[in-house]
Amino acid sequence: MPAEIGGEDEQRHWAAQKRATLGAALVMTAPGIPMLFQGQEFLQGDWFDDSVPLDWDQAEDFGGIVRLWRDLIGLRLSEPGLRGRHVDVLLADEDRKLLAYHCHDDNGEAGVLVVLNLRAEAAHEVAIDMPDEGSWRLRLNTDWSGYSEVFGDYEAHDLGAEREPEDTGGHRAMVSLGAYSALVYTR
Repeated sequence: MPAEIGGEDEQRHWAAQKRATLGAALVMTAPGIPMLFQGQEFLQGDWFDDSVPLDWDQAEDFGGIVRLWRDLIGLRLSEPGLRGRHVDVLLADEDRKLLAYHCHDDNGEAGVLVVLNLRAEAAHEVAIDMPDEGSWRLRLNTDWSGYSEVFGDYEAHDLGAEREPEDTGGHRAMVSLGAYSALVYTR
């Protein structure tokens, strides 16, 4: 993907890095067995050719992206909700290109909230209908500048889902996130 988006300087291109890491977050938080392609954890460019070896120097050049993959894999291994098969879509806004879903185990517990911004602009104060009230701890922000020096380091916080007025009976939280970014929360 980076080669298709970024052109000649594919791996260093902001949009290429952001979309590649957003795709990583989506793959690693979705149900099923994630399919990883060799080298994608360090933005290996060009089309696959089994006669051309991977450029392992890129693992050092893009150490932050490698760390993002390590963090995503660590979350998947430590959070049962990310290994389950249950996903409830909480927000699917096609106009603003926002998606939020709640992954959980068979009992509806071990919940993980994932919020994705699929646009090139930050999303501010997005209302999300939550599965229940209470606190949600931010575990991952793909826009963190520690993952890449070109990322915006958009500030994200823990969430507090609050009960809506009696007539709706639901719970809601407000989220803001950077461009082409994902946030992952746990209870």
